[in-house]
Amino acid sequence: MRRFPVHVYQSLNFNCDGRFLFLISREEHDLGALHAFDTATLAHGPALFVPEEGEILSPIMSRDGYDLRGVSYETERVHYHWFEKGADRGKLQKSLEAAFPGMDVQFVSFSDNERIAFINIGSDREAGVYFVLDRDKGSLDQFERVRKVPPSLMRPMEPVTYTARDGVKIQSYLTRPWSSESGRPVPMIVNPHGGPFGVRDS
Repeated sequence: MRRFPVHVYQSLNFNCDGRFLFLISREEHDLGALHAFDTATLAHGPALFVPEEGEILSPIMSRDGYDLRGVSYETERVHYHWFEKGADRGKLQKSLEAAFPGMDVQFVSFSDNERIAFINIGSDREAGVYFVLDRDKGSLDQFERVRKVPPSLMRPMEPVTYTARDGVKIQSYLTRPWSSESGRPVPMIVNPHGGPFGVRDS
């Protein structure tokens, strides 16, 4: 009987009719590869996407749940890889990211025809602002802000990558207090947690 080490496979979600299960396999790629497992043949095909760095977060499906449009993955921040069927969605993502430089743009939900979208736009200093995008009208209207705290009062998260003793690169974040700007030494709190896969700060 063949035994797999823990965390070799991580199931994500099914397509709409339940035929395919999208999963992450670490059998051949240490960082994980996205595969589609066919529940009819009980086999998965070749890797659909392998990140050069970081971790796969989730497949991105069409509104009806049948077509795989893309996949999100995270290094120091969230990135997207778009497949051929997701070309239009990829253009929309890039246009909004250009309109909100330095912010993370996440699509929360779509109307059935995918012309109206509910979007969250946030950053390390902005907890998030929800917008309603109407592609036919060309409008983007603010719906609600998560927390009414001025971003200017928040401190940035600085990405820091270091190499552990076993050679593995570890991603982390450093948040400096206001008093650090004086040049004086300040206390440091280290918060290690989670892992080896899936649990992290963003």
